[in-house]
Amino acid sequence: MRISIKNMEIVNFKGIRKLDIKFNEGMTSIRGGNGTGKTSVFDAFMWLLFGKDSQGRKEFSVKSLDTKGNEIPKIEHSVTGVFDIDGTSLVLKKTLREKWIKKRGSAEEVFAGNEGIYEINNVNVRQWEYQNKIDEIIDEEVFRLITNPVLFSGSKWQVQRKILTDMAELGSDYEIALKTGMREPERLLEKGVDERLKELSALKKKILKEAEAIPIRIDEIYRSMGSEEKRSAAEVEAEIRDVKERIFRIENEIRYLKTNDGARREAESRLKRAEAELEKKRADHEERVAVIKSRNANRRYEKQKEISSIKYSIEDCERAVSDIKREIAERNRSSAGMKDEYERVEKSEFDDRCPYCGRIWEESDRREKFEAFEKSRNERIAEIREKAEKAGSETALLEKELEIKLRELDGLKKVLNEADINIIDEEVPPMDLSDNIAEVEKAKSELIKCRVDTSEQEADIRVLNIRLRELEGELSEINSEAGYRKRIDELKNAEREKREAAAKTELMERELKEFTEAKINMLGEAVNSKFGIVKFKLFDHQINGGYTECCEATVKGVPYRDLNYAMKINAGLDVIRTLQRYYDTYVPVFVDNRESINELGEIDSQLICLEVTGDRSLKIV
Repeated sequence: MRISIKNMEIVNFKGIRKLDIKFNEGMTSIRGGNGTGKTSVFDAFMWLLFGKDSQGRKEFSVKSLDTKGNEIPKIEHSVTGVFDIDGTSLVLKKTLREKWIKKRGSAEEVFAGNEGIYEINNVNVRQWEYQNKIDEIIDEEVFRLITNPVLFSGSKWQVQRKILTDMAELGSDYEIALKTGMREPERLLEKGVDERLKELSALKKKILKEAEAIPIRIDEIYRSMGSEEKRSAAEVEAEIRDVKERIFRIENEIRYLKTNDGARREAESRLKRAEAELEKKRADHEERVAVIKSRNANRRYEKQKEISSIKYSIEDCERAVSDIKREIAERNRSSAGMKDEYERVEKSEFDDRCPYCGRIWEESDRREKFEAFEKSRNERIAEIREKAEKAGSETALLEKELEIKLRELDGLKKVLNEADINIIDEEVPPMDLSDNIAEVEKAKSELIKCRVDTSEQEADIRVLNIRLRELEGELSEINSEAGYRKRIDELKNAEREKREAAAKTELMERELKEFTEAKINMLGEAVNSKFGIVKFKLFDHQINGGYTECCEATVKGVPYRDLNYAMKINAGLDVIRTLQRYYDTYVPVFVDNRESINELGEIDSQLICLEVTGDRSLKIV
């Protein structure tokens, strides 16, 4: 389908009182200074079709304002467009009209809301009929994507990626898996590739860790079993009872000795107090160190934030300087044009011959014609001089503003250069625990001097405890040797099963990774083969070897967000060319700020350029 706009009439739309535009079949330039209504033409075009402005906003005012910024009441606001759709003419008109009524008992009319009037080929229709007609021709979202060069790359990356993958026509992950020879694609792709790979990796690690621990457990069981001849359980149990009784008697003896020793208890109390004071002092120091480190970190953060703020201010100031310089250059070019026109008018001379028959004017007619000529020339000279003076005043104001901005920029750079980025951290005070350590050691020495000597009894208890553990272990071996052998067989079977499961898991991992590589290559080739200068990055390679989905347009390796405005527009035109071919729909394309682009890429549809010039009113070229 090929759609073009032939004519558009705009009446009282935003700042445009009345404008008739005849569009060329190829490129049409709409030129004018800032605020003359170029963007309003684009807004009117989109409002006529979809009731939204060029940015896709439904809530915006189409009404014209007076000099005080108030809406002008009781006037109609309308846009009429004559379209050519595959050789068939279509006339659409949308009108916004205010409703005013007189309430009973009042002589004044009051505003009662707005109403829309819709026409198709000069026949009034209802709103739903009007919208259905447009929907039959083209989908709104598709139309917006292929009429605005910056809209596609400005959309969310998920939206871009969905359109590109649909264009690639690779099919579902299941269909791609069948092409790559994946076994059991239903089970492997059930939860998505990334989630399934994470799940398999974690499962394999868990299985292998469990399998590697089994031989160690088997070896421990073998060692526990031993090879010597075992006693009976009754013999071992009798010896255990005897050892426990001997330990009980010796512990009672130690308790009796310690309970009746007051000097030892006092020494123990002093040692505990000394140790508690030591730990408190150490904890207090660690707390002070943590506070100092936190303050140092906060100071470094605040300084970095201060420097970042200065840098952001410098960038804003540099952009302002660039904008002012560009405005001054534009006004200088306009002033040069006025100077040439002034000289031409000033040098013009009166022709005393009739322009039709060539005879010399009669004296009475000559004086009248000469006076009219002089009056017209003087008025034109005065008009040009007035414009030049106004332009000069505005340029002087801009130059003054530029001077202020440059001083501001120099000041910011000086502040940045003088900013001290080297932060001297607050020193951490040393920790002196010598006095406390000496106090602890002194308390220990005093405790040693008054301690009751129970070393012989404690040595006997240690020997008896060792023997008790040996006897308990011996009894456990006697009772569980048969269970050990059964457990060894179970562990060997479990190890074999786990290693087989790990091998299967690793095979599934490899299949998924091969599928991901194949999908990346197939999708990248399928998508990027459809474009000219634009190439899309569709996956991010992760450190762990995996991939995450993304969508980022690039031109010669440079990301779209880093391109200059001209290259962004040409990249957008390249995208529109591909989308128009994909949807088989060719519609008018609007390019804003055409003056910023030296060379504009070709487009196989009607092109409408919005260009900033020194003209005080819109010019259609």
